[in-house]
Amino acid sequence: MERPHDYTAHAMAVVIGLATLVTAPTLEAQTRERVGVEPQDLDFADRRLDGFSPRSGPPGTVVTLRATDMPPLAPLRMGVGALRFGFEEAGWVLADDDGTFTTEIEIPSWARHDVVHLFIVFDPYFVPVALSSVFHVTDRDGNVRRQGRIMNEKNPCPFLRGADGVPYALTGDLADFQPGDDVVVEGPIDNLARCEGYTTIQVTRIRHSESS
Repeated sequence: MERPHDYTAHAMAVVIGLATLVTAPTLEAQTRERVGVEPQDLDFADRRLDGFSPRSGPPGTVVTLRATDMPPLAPLRMGVGALRFGFEEAGWVLADDDGTFTTEIEIPSWARHDVVHLFIVFDPYFVPVALSSVFHVTDRDGNVRRQGRIMNEKNPCPFLRGADGVPYALTGDLADFQPGDDVVVEGPIDNLARCEGYTTIQVTRIRHSESS
C-alpha cells in the first residue's frame, strides 16, 4: 500500500505532474485573460501560500488567501487557474514590510470541476513567486469529478490515483468496481472522512472511463 500524500508538502510536485498531461499546445504568451506558465518556470516559485478558505467551491466562490514570507514591500500579481488552461490574473497586492498579505480571489467562471486548480503569486513580470496547495473546484451541486484507477480495497478506504497525479480516498457505494479498474467518479469532498490523510470524495456516481 502506498503512503499517504501530504498536499501542502507536495503541491509543487502535483503542479509539475500536471504538465505531463497537457494535450493542447502550451500557453506561452500572456493574454488579457490568462497567463500561460511553462513547467520550468515553476522552479522560481519557491515560496508557499500558507492558507486559504474555503478549500473548495464552484466558480464564483470568493476565497480569502493569507500569505507570509513574500518579498517585503513588493507589488505582486495574484492568479488562479491550472496548467492546462492558464492562470487568470486576479489583481495586485502589496506585501507589507514583514512580507505578509491577505487578499480575496474569486474563482473564475471557466474553472472546471474535473481539473486541479491552484493559486499563484507572480512578480510584476509574471515570474512565479509562490504556489498554493490544491483548491477543489466543484459544480453547482458541490461535486467534483475525477478520472483515475482504483488502487486498493481497504486500509481503511479504497483510493483513486487521479489522472492529475493526486490520490483521492473514496467513500460511498463503489458497486462492483475493483482495484485496477479505470473509472470516473463524481461526488462531494467528504471533509468528515478519516482516510489516512487523503482528500476524500464521497462517491455518488461511478463508471468505467472511456479509455479503459
